[in-house]
Amino acid sequence: MFYLLVILSLSTSNIFASYTPNFTDRFVLQKGKSRENIYKLDPVSHRMAVSIGRQHALSYPVKITGLKLPYDFLSDALKREIKGPGGNILNQFMKQFSPWQDIEDMYDWLGLSKYPNFNDTTTNVFSPYALPDKNVLGVNYLGATIFYSGGERALTFSCGACHVGNLFGRPVVGLSTRFPRAFDFIGMGVKARSIMKPRILDKLIHLNESEREMISDNFESLKYIKTKKTIHPSLDSSLAIVGLSLSKRKPDAYASRDPKHARVPRPNPLNHQPVDSKPSVWWNLKYKTRWLSDGSVVSGNPIFTNILWNEIGRGVDLKTLEHWLKTNNDIIRNLTSFVFATRSPRWTDFFSTLDIAKAEKGRKLFNTGCNGCHGTYVKNWQYINQINWATSPIEKLTETKSVIYHERTPVVDVGTDPNRYKGTKYFADDLNRLHLSKKFNTKVKPQVGYVPPPLVGIWARWPYFHNNSVPSLCELLTPDTERKTSYLGVKAKNKTRDFDVDCVGYPHPSKLTDRIDAIKYDSSNEGMSNSGHTEGILIRNGQELYTKQQKTELIEFLKTL
Repeated sequence: MFYLLVILSLSTSNIFASYTPNFTDRFVLQKGKSRENIYKLDPVSHRMAVSIGRQHALSYPVKITGLKLPYDFLSDALKREIKGPGGNILNQFMKQFSPWQDIEDMYDWLGLSKYPNFNDTTTNVFSPYALPDKNVLGVNYLGATIFYSGGERALTFSCGACHVGNLFGRPVVGLSTRFPRAFDFIGMGVKARSIMKPRILDKLIHLNESEREMISDNFESLKYIKTKKTIHPSLDSSLAIVGLSLSKRKPDAYASRDPKHARVPRPNPLNHQPVDSKPSVWWNLKYKTRWLSDGSVVSGNPIFTNILWNEIGRGVDLKTLEHWLKTNNDIIRNLTSFVFATRSPRWTDFFSTLDIAKAEKGRKLFNTGCNGCHGTYVKNWQYINQINWATSPIEKLTETKSVIYHERTPVVDVGTDPNRYKGTKYFADDLNRLHLSKKFNTKVKPQVGYVPPPLVGIWARWPYFHNNSVPSLCELLTPDTERKTSYLGVKAKNKTRDFDVDCVGYPHPSKLTDRIDAIKYDSSNEGMSNSGHTEGILIRNGQELYTKQQKTELIEFLKTL
């Protein structure tokens, strides 16, 4: 599979030469336009780049990654099937250390989506449900990546571990994983390193040369990773882990790995300040000129930035990563082509009912206030004279004809939990001084507030706010003093049991109290506040701006985005 991707990448090596995108926030995006075709490729080349990029998104292409696990050894260890006297000791250790019974149990705990038994949209490369052939990926779970290293199968994790969400049984590439645990998994690796040493492991079970090398490399990388447990299973602690991991390296241009710094990290407030947030959806990138939920990445290709930060969080040597980036530029460009071309799932893919007359009222309400921050959405049904309503299917009528977002992406403080954006300043200097950041023009600039995101696919993105503190659109349209302080969340497996169609989000907690898989969210915890997005938005001069009926009309409109 790896060699197939290499051949396909070579076939796109000349198609990117004609245009270089502007990845700074100085770029002005013409209103009503998007950068879905970020490199301005011809249609055939664009489809090819998107197809190859999707495979890279799901099968991690950075084979020099700081963390790669010996797959067969790990699989046997999780099943407690290591042979011999030493194996018995290791099997007992795994019983105490590992909560999983086999590797698929581990994948499920990590929040990965299982590869479906069907794939009915492969002919459309731009479909959010299109997936590469299962045999090409060679895995049963999306986000897991298996490749050969020194003759042995190695396991690592791709972008899909956090950016392939399961929506009622259908994996959606670009949708946030609802309960991502990739960084908690790395934290378990750091803990395992403190308990079990490679030489002891080798004496116990006599690893082969490739396994020995992989485990030794992992243990060396883990030395330069400082993890932090997420404050809630639905959130991601990657910002803190990148900043804290840099504190274990030299403060030079390559964040050089040095044992002395690993033993005594530099002090950093990220050790105790919660800065967790949800992974962002990909399909909004095409409308924006700055990245992350707080808009703090003001320059640089977000795909390159993701790989750099990802590998800092995996402990890689940055000179090794620099060489990989020099020789794999087309991989970055194919990945970028794909991520900017991703599209959102539509309500009508899962539900057959929508009240267009009600949604039109909601659209007009939306355009009296909400569109100032979140953009304007032109719908097909507005062109009544050009569409035959009697014969047009609801899918056609409810399509968004154009998205009119900001020419330059704003950052706005509407009073939501500030921990995330405040935390950015604790790693900005370390990131900006890196040679790779300067070389690829990546710059972090702390902001005050968050990007008011485009609302494309908003119906599928519950729970809401950057910290998942609001369980549904009904709660989002409720003033913060009246919002529920806690809720129960579940995976989106069943659209009847796990989803409230009217409120768009999690069902009322009373419907989930007997669910053993329900996870509680408590907004009274630090970093998890559900305050904000109220004054001047939902309330003015002490009075609510929308009646109950108007809120249902707004929600009906938001379903169509």
